Formats: sequence, structure tokens, C-alpha cells
Amino acid sequence: MAASKEKKKKPQKGEYGYAKRYKNRKIMITFICFCCILVDVLIGLIMFQTRATLFTIMACVMSLPFAKNLIGYIMVVKFKPLTEAEYEKAVKIGENAQVLMSYDVSISDTEKIYFYPCVAIYGNNVIGLAQAMKGDSVDHYELEKNAASSKDIHHIEHLKSFEKTLAMINDNSKIKARTVVCSTLQDMEKELFKVSSGNDEKSDSKKSNEKILKNRLLELGL
Repeated sequence: MAASKEKKKKPQKGEYGYAKRYKNRKIMITFICFCCILVDVLIGLIMFQTRATLFTIMACVMSLPFAKNLIGYIMVVKFKPLTEAEYEKAVKIGENAQVLMSYDVSISDTEKIYFYPCVAIYGNNVIGLAQAMKGDSVDHYELEKNAASSKDIHHIEHLKSFEKTLAMINDNSKIKARTVVCSTLQDMEKELFKVSSGNDEKSDSKKSNEKILKNRLLELGL
């Protein structure tokens, strides 16, 4: 009974804390595989004075999951989830706008994995928060609309790439979503206010479509 309760506490896909749990699991499995490889090689050398043993073959076999999990960890190590304060703010935004929220969302394309600390779904609107660029804060990055600096141009391209990747939610899907990416929680709140203000209570079909979009979103990443 206690074990089942403990299991439920572990963040699942779409829940806050999932990215941290995923990274910890990857690095733990990587470490275990490395230890197994090291032990197998040492046993072969110490006991038989040669590498031509069954233990060496076992070490070679263990190198496959070792490499797979190491690469998996490297791919997600730069994921930057919301801080606890930012998460609390995002929860309030979701509750006020009555939207379906997902956290620690990743989407894989042919080139790399994109990370969205949170994604809000309201009707057919999917609004994602783009991960901040290295050295910047998710919640305090201000983009000057008329600035011509290379940093601003780079940031605009950064948001476009995240928006294009988020639009993959429409691939092979009957329900087409309008996708928007924001660089701050404040911008996300404004966007949600625009799409939710003045609307009547959501119908069951709209709620059902939101769940379908959320499931589709979570299928696109790790």
C-alpha cells in the first residue's frame, strides 16, 4: 500500500517535476551500466589475466544501454524547468483562465529536442512557454519590439523555431490547433486572457478536444 502511494507521488508526463525525474533516472542508469562494465572488465583481468573472457562480452553488451542512456542524458541536461515560484504563478494563471496546463513538455524534431516549461491548452489554442536561452531567465526576458540588435533578432528566430515545433501537434491530427509561443509567463497570461475572456462555459466536446490535444502533445516528446 505504501509502495503504491509512493509511486503516485512520482511526477508523470505533463506534470511538474517530470523533467528532473527523467534526468535523474537517465544519469542513474548510466552510472549503473558503467559500474557493471568496469566490474566485468576487472573480473576478467584479475581472475583470468586476459580480456578474452565471457565477462568482456558482458561488458560489451552493457556498453549499449550505457551509451543509449548517456546520450539520452546529454540531450535533456539543458532542460530548464520552472522554479517553484514560477510554477505556482503558472498554476494560478491556469486556474484563473480555466485552461488545461501541462508542464515539462518536450517535443522532438529531426534536429533536436525542444523543451517547454509549461504549455496551456484552451479550446483549440495551444500556448507554449519557450525555454529561455542560456544565461537568461524564463520569466524576465524582455524583447524590445523596435530594437535592431543581433541579440533581439536571434531571440525572434529562437521563438519562431519553438513555435514551428509546437505546431507539430497538428501533424496527422483531425483536430487542428492554433499554436503560439511566449517568452514569459506574463505574455502567456495576456495571450490566455485574449482567448478566454468573454467566452461562455466550455462544452463537453471542447473539454474532450483539449484532452485529445494534451495527449497528442505528450506523445511528441520524451
